Amino acid sequence: LSDEGKRALYDAGLFDPLEGEDEVRWREAED
Repeated sequence: LSDEGKRALYDAGLFDPLEGEDEVRWREAED
């Protein structure tokens, strides 16, 4: 993800830059 995309997810509570697994869970939930 781009920095802007990560910030958008972070603002939405879907991405935490300190917890890489959050991105994986978000992608899995999207399916």
